[in-house]
Amino acid sequence: MRYLLANGTEVTREGWEATKPMRRGPIVKSLVRDATWSSWSEPHRSSGQAFLSPTPRRWLRLRMHLISDDPASFPVLRRLSFTRSKPLITQGVIGGIWPAEAGLDSMQAFVYTLTPGASTVGDPGYDRIRLELPWRVHEAVLDSVAVGGRLVAGVLRFEDGALVVDLPEVIRTARVQLGFHTRLFRDPTYFKVAVLNSGYPDRVQQVVPARPWSDIVFVPEIPARRSLLRSITHTEVFSPNGDGVNDEYHLQLIVVKTPAVPRVSIYRLDGSPVAELANAEVSGAQMRYTWPGTDAGGALVPPGTYLVGITVEAEAGDQTTTRVVSVAY
Repeated sequence: MRYLLANGTEVTREGWEATKPMRRGPIVKSLVRDATWSSWSEPHRSSGQAFLSPTPRRWLRLRMHLISDDPASFPVLRRLSFTRSKPLITQGVIGGIWPAEAGLDSMQAFVYTLTPGASTVGDPGYDRIRLELPWRVHEAVLDSVAVGGRLVAGVLRFEDGALVVDLPEVIRTARVQLGFHTRLFRDPTYFKVAVLNSGYPDRVQQVVPARPWSDIVFVPEIPARRSLLRSITHTEVFSPNGDGVNDEYHLQLIVVKTPAVPRVSIYRLDGSPVAELANAEVSGAQMRYTWPGTDAGGALVPPGTYLVGITVEAEAGDQTTTRVVSVAY
């Protein structure tokens, strides 16, 4: 709600109610964007350029910037037209995931259920499901696909950070359940799902949550502890003598709540720097580092005890932890 005075000034609700009636202006009701709205499309930079919007949709929101490279001229919009395509399921598709809680970094089974609305004559239906993989998830296994309670053979593939399942039949009224395993690293984790039809590749219909929070999985372990660095394992003793046995130092950890990649440094016991490990191998939220036992100049370090400093930067402040490693020859 926006509360305006007669002169056009916007005020708070309390200010509007405290103003004399003769000085009050209109109350403007604004449509607030909620979870059923799609994200903005890519910018359109040429006349006649098309855009694709998920379906079904009742409302269209347009944001326009008229820009000119010529300071002596101003761009003018003379015509704007829209073409509406029929949705795959006119009454929409609702969905939800179970269970609603999961452990951190553990392969856990989930079931996502899709339920079409009432059938409308002429609906093309869908034969493809696209489930966007959550933040930093690069591993997912399809366990089963059931249509109307009947197991079917779905074909799985990974495409642009999403798990895509091709169904052996077109779905118009049946309930579909996807069973899969994956790991979660964020609390909460949102699962965004869309349905498509292979015969109409330009139509994308988003699945709307069946109820508030039904598309969300919580990972209670993450907010329960403040640390951003979890599950740290490393080599406690190694011997970089080139004999092919235990020649390298390995560090593995999980970062939660932030996309930052930790900075890993090797120090002597007196605090003087030895080397920086910049060769992080990132797999989801897991980070793996390797140190061949050399200093910044490439020379092997002498035997002894060294400190491994691990620092991750976040908006709430940096966090640092230390591990001890011994080099033996």
